[in-house]
Amino acid sequence: MSDLSDLKIYVISMPEAKDRQERTIKRLKELNVDFQFIDGVDGRDLDVSTVELYRQKTRRYFFGKEMMGTELGCFMAHMNVYKQAISDNAKYVLILEDDVDIKDDFFPVIDEILQSGFSFETIRFLGHPKTIKKGCREVKKIGKYALGRIKSSPGGGYAYMFTNHGVKKYLKYIEDNGTYLPIDTLLAFQWKNKLDGYVMLSNLAESNEDLTISYIGSDRFDKGKDLNRPNFFIFTRVYFKISSAIEKSILYYSRFIKSLYSSSR
Repeated sequence: MSDLSDLKIYVISMPEAKDRQERTIKRLKELNVDFQFIDGVDGRDLDVSTVELYRQKTRRYFFGKEMMGTELGCFMAHMNVYKQAISDNAKYVLILEDDVDIKDDFFPVIDEILQSGFSFETIRFLGHPKTIKKGCREVKKIGKYALGRIKSSPGGGYAYMFTNHGVKKYLKYIEDNGTYLPIDTLLAFQWKNKLDGYVMLSNLAESNEDLTISYIGSDRFDKGKDLNRPNFFIFTRVYFKISSAIEKSILYYSRFIKSLYSSSR
């Protein structure tokens, strides 16, 4: 049986972000947990074309614009955490960004998940109500909270957890395939990364948007920003949208059918 003593906590923070670090130290001290800071990667001046793992052509085909340097910087910082967790041989890994707001029940819920022996590779703590608006299926109750599967694939990398096997599997997927997606979006695309993932269906953690904007910026939401679309973009974009929707639905319903079969045995 596992508990919080088996959990290694990493917080991603830019070295110069002293105010954020003091905020994090204060909050996690209140919650009586140990953790380690991992330096963020400042991508504001990054030439994205020089990043080896970045699949620039695929990105242009499917999105018609480049990933931002800040998005790739964030991606690389999370990869550094995965490598550190593997080096530390952590049994369970919790990754937080320094803009996260977490509730008092956050760690007691994690402790109950670990003590229950619940099988998973990754769990995402997503706070926005729209996460479950498009449909969800409750899998496990944890007190007044619940873990589940969701139909949608929302972003959000401010709080998530891996098993040791899960973090190794995800890092290998990235190293083998590279990326044309931000770290949180790729984590949500489980029909690609093949992770056995769940979402906390209740609001235990959320990103403080006032803090997030200062580093990553809001330009990533500008659909007219830095366009570099191929002539056939309309076709590749439609292919991406349709294929993603189909694969997402297949994954969701195949997991549902599998759970029904398992529960009937």
